[in-house]
Amino acid sequence: MESIFISDDSVKLVLLPTNDIDDLLLNKLTGNIPLEIEVIRQPVSILGKSVKNALIIRTKPTSYASKAKEVQQMQQSETDLEVTR
Repeated sequence: MESIFISDDSVKLVLLPTNDIDDLLLNKLTGNIPLEIEVIRQPVSILGKSVKNALIIRTKPTSYASKAKEVQQMQQSETDLEVTR
């Protein structure tokens, strides 16, 4: 994957896929999913390699509370359809 830094009023990072795997990775990361970006300033170990001054881009975790709320709302709407006897 190629990267280009653009510095005008703000600094931007452009990631350019160079093969099919890069293309699939970018599509997976950006497919209507909120992203979370974490800045690494101090050295940390990632997969046995010391990393410093880097970014971690990952999808935001979904909260179990919101999923439980969705299920509860769905169950309520299903019971509203039942006919009383």
